[in-house]
Amino acid sequence: MKQRISAWLLVAALFGISGCNKKEPAEQVKQAAETAVEAVKEAAQKAVEEVTKPLAASAEERAAKLGFVRHLPTETESVIAYYDGTGIAKRVKESALWDLIQKNSSGLLPGAGLGIDEEIELEPMEQGPDAQPEEIEPSGPAALFAREVMLAFGSGTAEQTGHLLSLNERSSYFQMLRLVRVLATAVKSGSPSDLMGAAELQSELLQDVLNDEQGGIGLFEKMSMPPLTISFRAAEGQVETLAQQLSSSLAMLGMLGEAVVPVQTERAGQAFAGYKIAGAGIADILESERESLARQMNEAQISRLIAAVKTKDLVVLSGTVADYAVLFLGAAEDDFKLAESLDASFAASSQLTPLDAYLGKELAAIIVGDKPLISSLVKAGGGMDIICEGIRDGLLASKEFGDTRDLEALLKLTAERETALLGMMHSNAVASAAFFEDGLKIEQHGGADSGAIDWDADNALASLDDSGQAMLFASACGNEAYHEKLSEYLEAIVETAYAMALKVSELGANNQSFINYVQGMQLFETTFRKDVLGLVDALRGDFSDGLGPNSAFVIDLNGTVPPVPGLPQAFVDAAKFPRITSIRPVKDRAKLAASWDAMNSGATSLLSKASEMSGQEIPMQKPISSEKNGMTTWFFAMPFFNDEFMPSVTLDDKWFAMSTSRNQSLDLLTKAAAAKPGRKGFYLSADFDKLRAYLTETINLMEQHAEALKVDAGGLSLGRQALAAMEDLSGFTAHVRKEGREVRASLHLKTK
Repeated sequence: MKQRISAWLLVAALFGISGCNKKEPAEQVKQAAETAVEAVKEAAQKAVEEVTKPLAASAEERAAKLGFVRHLPTETESVIAYYDGTGIAKRVKESALWDLIQKNSSGLLPGAGLGIDEEIELEPMEQGPDAQPEEIEPSGPAALFAREVMLAFGSGTAEQTGHLLSLNERSSYFQMLRLVRVLATAVKSGSPSDLMGAAELQSELLQDVLNDEQGGIGLFEKMSMPPLTISFRAAEGQVETLAQQLSSSLAMLGMLGEAVVPVQTERAGQAFAGYKIAGAGIADILESERESLARQMNEAQISRLIAAVKTKDLVVLSGTVADYAVLFLGAAEDDFKLAESLDASFAASSQLTPLDAYLGKELAAIIVGDKPLISSLVKAGGGMDIICEGIRDGLLASKEFGDTRDLEALLKLTAERETALLGMMHSNAVASAAFFEDGLKIEQHGGADSGAIDWDADNALASLDDSGQAMLFASACGNEAYHEKLSEYLEAIVETAYAMALKVSELGANNQSFINYVQGMQLFETTFRKDVLGLVDALRGDFSDGLGPNSAFVIDLNGTVPPVPGLPQAFVDAAKFPRITSIRPVKDRAKLAASWDAMNSGATSLLSKASEMSGQEIPMQKPISSEKNGMTTWFFAMPFFNDEFMPSVTLDDKWFAMSTSRNQSLDLLTKAAAAKPGRKGFYLSADFDKLRAYLTETINLMEQHAEALKVDAGGLSLGRQALAAMEDLSGFTAHVRKEGREVRASLHLKTK
């Protein structure tokens, strides 16, 4: 509050000074005002963060609910945990949907043979007639997942994830490099069978990656297995049984030869045993295979590889901690760490603070990841720059393609535009909780932000579905800068792909399929390309610029069936039909008009050329317009169109809608004029009850007119079963927004 008052005092002081100093330049006053406004925004944001900041629970409270976090060290980078597997399996088994799957799957279900299906059954106890049913404890593999399973990634996971992504990038680079060469050879020879050379890429890729200066052995030298601890919570008195299952599984490693040696260690006062796959032993094997390796690497590379392998160990341990059976995988025994005390454990980490609000819920799962790890994963969202680089270098190495400078420039442009787009992405630490409450809910704090949404803008169309008539409704306010960069990026991809296709068509080949392909490309290039580009430019240019960033998407089930020939009149009169509309604000109506003129001109030219080629006149249809309450609807006349089924565009000076229904457009535009801004971010809701009622009514009508519609009774019966199986599902909502400085996502699958 003090910050907010101080900010307002600053504003008052600045404006007071500007009022007294008549000679102060207007630009300085403007800058001072802007600075003051920014100060107010920052103070307000900090105040909101303080108010909305969840209260931290104690480490003991977290451990009581989240389980094995009490034993994890504070440097843990990521945790993925699942709770009450038996309870979740029971929920699934008791659902009508599971029953339908069982009836139609001939017993071939996921998890068959694991004992899950039988071991979660309830049966009466034998103590007497008043005894209550008792849940039978799962056994076998199912017991490992019955209560709590937690995967914890330790220190160094983000770094090693980065190395793996780098390895994947270099592999992608060489794949593209060699694919270009294979394509050039196949096209030049005119023999499609030469494309089978791609099957040899895998063996060649290994050589490429190993010899790669940016990756290869140098990258391998940096890589190691990050610490991974997996814990399984046992039922009372069953921890040794679970531990024995893990130990028995590890025993198979001891059969792999001299490279595997037994190891023992102690953590938290408990003994752990397992095996080390020694890099030195693997290096000895590689040493004996020097002659084979020499076919792919030179002697210096082989020596460097063997030396690197010698330092790479993999340790696998198992044991028990309290009522948990624990499995560890890492590069060394010392990487296996457990907390010495509760206060020094991950349970006391601030990374768990966002989850404190859900400790009282019936948890199904949690996911926690620190910022460096999320940032490493976000990098995997790109990749076109590496692909473009590989293709570009492949072209440079292939003489068959001739002059490729224009194509190389487009590949470079595509990579640059991807980099610009990804530059708008931000990431933060993530903490998510899934829990059962009126169905299944997922609450996520933090994570990746692509930059596609303007989080600060009110959605002008948020109240468009206040009546609750829609089966599906979505609204958002996009970030115009992001969508401009996305449009430029997609444009570069399309241009590059087309340029590559054109370049391939310039290669000489005698194969008939290739000759047909070349003729098709030449026809498009000389006849249709200009008109198609005009249509694309109209959509990307004036049309896009003429609309605002707010948007809403609406589907309802209140339309009427179009009178398509062959449908019984009684069915058409009684049945309902979906209506779909997308609506956005008009920013510049003149640009929308200009885009229509350009699209109409391009479409007319395309039809004229198609008419000339086919020898049959194909006249351009003239759109029909209708006016109502200052709104204009444009559509093409078709015999079976009506107001409820009329693909059309409706607009006035403020709003624009594309729809399958004129009536729905008019209704939504009227509501948009009186809409109240609100609900920032992205919002989506789906009403399964409405959908189920609609489908049930439709099936009933189809059944009444089955003979005329020629529908299969078995298909209708299966449809009814499917609807009955989804009876428990009521709806779904998703709301992604920004609270303070973090992205927040709330998902809710509502059940009855």
